[in-house]
Amino acid sequence: LGTDKVILREYRTPENDIIWLYIVYSEKDRTSFHPPEYCYIGSGEAELIERGLVNIPIGKESLLVNRLVFQTPKGMQMVLFWFMVNEKMFASYYKQQLYIVLNTLTGKGYQGAMVRLSSYFQTEDKEENLEKLKAFIKDLLPHLKK
Repeated sequence: LGTDKVILREYRTPENDIIWLYIVYSEKDRTSFHPPEYCYIGSGEAELIERGLVNIPIGKESLLVNRLVFQTPKGMQMVLFWFMVNEKMFASYYKQQLYIVLNTLTGKGYQGAMVRLSSYFQTEDKEENLEKLKAFIKDLLPHLKK
C-alpha cells in the first residue's frame, strides 16, 4: 500500500458481536489509499450486494460515510468507510485525493487516512448491525482527531 502505518483491530460489542477497525495512514504517499471494494472484489470471494452512503449525526454536524454490503463465504458483511486529510473527513476518495494534492502544492503537507469498519450480520439484522457500526464510529471519532 505504500505505507507501513496500518492498524487492524478486532472489537467486541457487549452482545459479543465483532467489529473490525482498519486504518491506513500515510503522510508521504497518496497512493496508500483506495476504496476498499477493490480489495474485496479483487479477492474473488466477495460479491458486492449493496452500495450507498450513510449520514451519521455527530452533535450539530454529521459525517457522511460509504456503506457496502458483501456476500462472502463467511456470510453477509457490512463495511462503512471514509477518508481523511488532516482533520477533514470525506466519503469521496476523489475529494480526499484532491485535498492531498492541494496541500502538497501549497507546501502544507498532509496526514491522510482511510478508516474502515466491518462486521458480519444475519440478513434480518442488517439495520441493527448498521446502528452498532454507527455507534462505534461516534465513539471512535474523538480518538481519530488525536
